[in-house]
Amino acid sequence: MPCTSVSPRPLMPRPLMPVGAKPVLELLVKWLRRSAIEELYVTTGYLGHLIRSFCGDGRQWGLHIVRTEETEPLGTIAFTALQGRGTHVR
Repeated sequence: MPCTSVSPRPLMPRPLMPVGAKPVLELLVKWLRRSAIEELYVTTGYLGHLIRSFCGDGRQWGLHIVRTEETEPLGTIAFTALQGRGTHVR
């Protein structure tokens, strides 16, 4: 969802924006876990350290999170590009 604002980059990654009292990322992760998902792949870029510190390794939700980081914006299917480079982190 493209958004325009005075600031070219937000101070918080969109996945950490709250929906009600919880970040949208937390709501999605909990929904995936209830759907029997045990491993989740998360690709981060700008402000990725905030998402990494929020998610940790996924233990708090009873699943395993595999993280990758974009060094340059790769678009929506970034994980497939990063996976081919072997840059994922367990």
